[in-house]
Amino acid sequence: MFPIWANIRLLALEPHDLALTKLERSNDRDIHDVMHLAQAGLIVRETLIARFEKELEPYITGRTPTWNRTTLKMWVEACWGDSAE
Repeated sequence: MFPIWANIRLLALEPHDLALTKLERSNDRDIHDVMHLAQAGLIVRETLIARFEKELEPYITGRTPTWNRTTLKMWVEACWGDSAE
């Protein structure tokens, strides 16, 4: 893309990983971003849940360990209309 910058590598998060990075803060902008990813077909409910359970949830610490799971459930309902997991 930019041949004059041969030593630069651009990296980007995969859409499911991008969505999961927004889980902790979960403000209006984050929710809209995740809904847009879902509506555009860039994230899939089952993959999002599986990645959360396998790759994120085991490493969550803090005073409210259920915060992220509750937020994920809210996102699933908002994006796909039900909370079936």
